[in-house]
Amino acid sequence: MKLGKSLIITGLLFSSILGSVNVGSITAMAADGGATPPVISPAPETREISVHYIDADGKQITDGEFLWSAKRSIYVTPDATKFSVSKLNLPENYKLAVDSTDINIASDVNGLDVKVVNVPRVTVDVEYPKGTTDKTLPDKLNLIDVTKQVRAGNVTLPEGYEILDYKNGKVTLQKVNNSEVQIIFVDENNKQVKTDSLKNKNILETVSAREVTAPEGYTVIPDQNAVIASQTNGGVTSYAAIINVKKNAPTATHNGSNTSVKHGSHGGYVSQKVRVSFVDQDGDEVGYQQLNGKASFDTKISAPAGYSFVNANEANIKFDKSGNKDLKLKVTKNRPVSTMEEGIVTTNSGDFKHLYTIEGKDITNRGLSGDSKWYTDQYATINGEKMFRVATNEWVKATDVYK
Repeated sequence: MKLGKSLIITGLLFSSILGSVNVGSITAMAADGGATPPVISPAPETREISVHYIDADGKQITDGEFLWSAKRSIYVTPDATKFSVSKLNLPENYKLAVDSTDINIASDVNGLDVKVVNVPRVTVDVEYPKGTTDKTLPDKLNLIDVTKQVRAGNVTLPEGYEILDYKNGKVTLQKVNNSEVQIIFVDENNKQVKTDSLKNKNILETVSAREVTAPEGYTVIPDQNAVIASQTNGGVTSYAAIINVKKNAPTATHNGSNTSVKHGSHGGYVSQKVRVSFVDQDGDEVGYQQLNGKASFDTKISAPAGYSFVNANEANIKFDKSGNKDLKLKVTKNRPVSTMEEGIVTTNSGDFKHLYTIEGKDITNRGLSGDSKWYTDQYATINGEKMFRVATNEWVKATDVYK
């Protein structure tokens, strides 16, 4: 919230913490291309609704986590008779005492009590890989929202384990292991040239071109990151990765008038090719991976940095006899983790400062004027830059302000 004569930002501001604001002094900025946005005065009729939270017994909520998140003041139009529950920004472990998506209000009411209840945690069973003998590992986990937490990866897990799947009230974990990985060298014709191995390799990583030595007479094609595939036979799992190489130019040897050229031999290995496209919620490709593997092998791939799979099961790719194919897998951008820190930031002098969503998208119709003060309650690293939150899902770069 700006601490001055005018507010440049719109949306759900932090009046709940600093007190009420003279709505008549609020202004907004609308961007037009790259030009400095003009100042536009919104309708002055918007009224503030103070919100007081109580529990099932009518007592005031004192939970610190709740008070950090929930809005204690919102704005509605003068004739509004209801507003969305989402405006309250309730933390995930709380909900309305009566299930509803809207809250009804009278047109002459400027304050109301909202009854909320704590959401109980859900106890789920934990399944470990076959052969796990560690008796100290927990066999149950307590979660607030199982699906959301598992997908977000923010469950506290036993050290050395990661989530493989969640279904039917059970979280399946897998151990993060290092193992010996067979390296299969394949030439330009997808023919096996030679095999080698890497000892104690993290099987959840890829094999880079720098980690291997090319067979004699061949050169490893640079900038490769080969996915490690797995195959289980008789309860024993083996791992392999395919590295592409190219044959060096043949060396001619003169023996009298005869010229002989030595060529390497080819094996009978033929790889299957799979191109995986990672597509975001807008349908845009945000990355791709070219996989090579032998039929009957399978592998687990990772989403591009900063993204997660919409369907975690799609991370498992199976190579089959159908041959080359293209896959499109849906991914969603991860939300940065913010750190709570209250304070006042002042924008640098000069032009207006851009605002961004927590997803890193530029907000084109609003900005902060120079030399203006704003309340902030948290900061986060967004698109590699530190930013301060100055309104609901509106962030300003740390380089554009000072504290």
